[in-house]
Amino acid sequence: AQKAVGIISVSRDITERKRAEEALRESEEKFKLHFDNASDVIYSIDSNFRVLDISPSVERILGYKPDELIGRPFQDLNLLAEDSLEPAFTDAIKVLSGETISSAIYEFVAKDGTSIFGEVSGAPFLKKSKIMGIVCIARDITDRKRAEEALQASEVSYRTFAENLPGLVYRVFILENNRMHFFNDQ
Repeated sequence: AQKAVGIISVSRDITERKRAEEALRESEEKFKLHFDNASDVIYSIDSNFRVLDISPSVERILGYKPDELIGRPFQDLNLLAEDSLEPAFTDAIKVLSGETISSAIYEFVAKDGTSIFGEVSGAPFLKKSKIMGIVCIARDITDRKRAEEALQASEVSYRTFAENLPGLVYRVFILENNRMHFFNDQ
């Protein structure tokens, strides 16, 4: 009978792999924390316009739970007002061809039917140097948009009032060494 004289062992140092796995886990946790707590809506769609992921903030802004949107074609969701469909589609095609959209304004339709204005930026997301879809960030600018509209209406009202006064109205605005004048027609 043969007698064992020794043991042969092969070992591999996996310290670097373990460090890389831990760094990846920490990075994923940090990303999830940012994604889940962002006040803006972060979403991604694939090249067929199917929603891949969307941040929980969509529920606060549009009234939809992420699960109601994920996996569905964007065009079937009726999230955009009619006037925003074509510009959004055109911008999406640009992003899928490699461009970045830094600030586009679209009118969204919330679950309850109300209009929400969003300022959207979008960029292609890549996998092995191939464009796989679009990553977007949408910020609710409804209050800002309504304030701008109210200001424009107020300016029109003021101008109409001033132009119809029987006496002369003269006003000078001085902004950074530039003078702006207004006279009514009197």
